[in-house]
Amino acid sequence: MNANASSAVAQEGEQILFSSVSSTGNTHWDFGDGLFGNGSNVNHVFNNSGIYTVIATASNGVCDKSVELSIEVSSATGLSTKDLTALQFMFTQQQIIVKQTDGFSENATIELIDITGKQIYSNTINRGQIQHAISTAQLSEGVYLVKITSNNQVSVKKMMVSK
Repeated sequence: MNANASSAVAQEGEQILFSSVSSTGNTHWDFGDGLFGNGSNVNHVFNNSGIYTVIATASNGVCDKSVELSIEVSSATGLSTKDLTALQFMFTQQQIIVKQTDGFSENATIELIDITGKQIYSNTINRGQIQHAISTAQLSEGVYLVKITSNNQVSVKKMMVSK
């Protein structure tokens, strides 16, 4: 059995297509948020942020086969602080640059998170600092999240590294 999702990283309210190919029968989906689905192609919307373990199980009445998928759902909307709504994200082949034209009014934390949810970089952006750069030289190709936290507000930006 093979199962996949149209995206492993999404925002609250974003629709994700889950697909499976199985020779053992119909696929039952447990989305990890208390909701379920059936079929080889099922759409689902996560309404709360978090990391969800989605389990696809194919059964023919004699045997079951299951595959687990990890989906990270973030809430990056409704931000009201100047520091986070005025952020500029720039991505090059060598670095990620986060810029705040007027400088940060408070210290902020910047994190880089890979598709599995593992934090691979963390640092502090100091009050008054205008920009912060992260080298992408050692990163593998794939999808990453840049997460900035300041004054209990969070901004998350999805990015793709390709070489």
